[in-house]
This record gives sequence, C-alpha cells and structure tokens, in this order.
Amino acid sequence: LDAVDFGITRIDETGAITVTNDAHARLQQVLADVEADDRLQAYHADRTTPLPREELPLERARRGAVFQDERVWFGPPGGLQRALSFTARRLLDADGRDNGAVVVSRDVTVEMLAARARDEVISSVSHELRTPLTSILGYIELAIDDPATPPRIRSNLQIADRNAEQLLELVSDVL
Repeated sequence: LDAVDFGITRIDETGAITVTNDAHARLQQVLADVEADDRLQAYHADRTTPLPREELPLERARRGAVFQDERVWFGPPGGLQRALSFTARRLLDADGRDNGAVVVSRDVTVEMLAARARDEVISSVSHELRTPLTSILGYIELAIDDPATPPRIRSNLQIADRNAEQLLELVSDVL
C-alpha cells in the first residue's frame, strides 16, 4: 500500500481507522492540521464556504456513507489551498455484513487549478468572439432590411448572416 501515490484508509465496522498508508499520511497532513485547530480549514468546491467538521469525507465514511470523487479544499480562503478528492466504499464480510470501509484520497489541486484556468480562458475567448459577432449580425440585418439594398447584395448578405449565426451558435456552445 505504501508504494502507491494515493491515500488509502481502512475503517473497521465501528468507525475506527485500522490501516493507513504513507501517501495517506502525506496527503492528509492537512486534515491533521484541521483537526488540531479549532478553526475549520475545510471548504466546499467554491473554496470559501466552510465544510462542517461532521461533513468531512473521513467522518462521513466512518458513519457509513458511500461516495465517489468528492472534492474538498483545505487551507484558508485566499491563501494556499489544496484540493483533495475522496472516494469511500463499504466492505462486506463473507456473510454480507458490514465490515467497515475503504477511503481513497488523492491530491487534485493541480487538476482543479488547470480546469479553472481553462474555463476562464474559454469564457474570455468566447466573450471576445461573441461581442463583435453580435455587432456584425446587427449591421448585416440592417443592410438586409434596408429597401435600398439591391437583391443580389441582399442574397449575399443573407449568406453572410447565416454563417455569422452559425458561428455565434458555435461560440455559445463553447460557453
């Protein structure tokens, strides 16, 4: 178990932790700091809404909860924070009785920050494309609706209008 780079914790049927690996100790050091401190330093996905102590993934798993890829941010808002992903599964003995749980955790901080940066870039680029496209569409529609526009030019403008609308839909899909 110590050879893997994700944390593994075995909880027995009473909720006591019976086995942890080295990676768990490293990844969960932040949890030890939280439990040793009266101020809760665990947060929901928004990174600012405090997560009550009883809702920490390890506490929930001790009470029998099963979940997958639940993400919790640790550390003060605005400061250095780490995101951990938790998955908990119940264990059954040969007779099908509850035999505790296994909780797997891993540090997903880099992934979360990269996804956030990607979303910001996509949003910014989409906005920068949408604004001029909306303006272009407005002027094309004015020209199409103008009675002085010759039919041949109106036909070309309608083609440009359809293509600009299609491009605007693509940008909206990206958003």
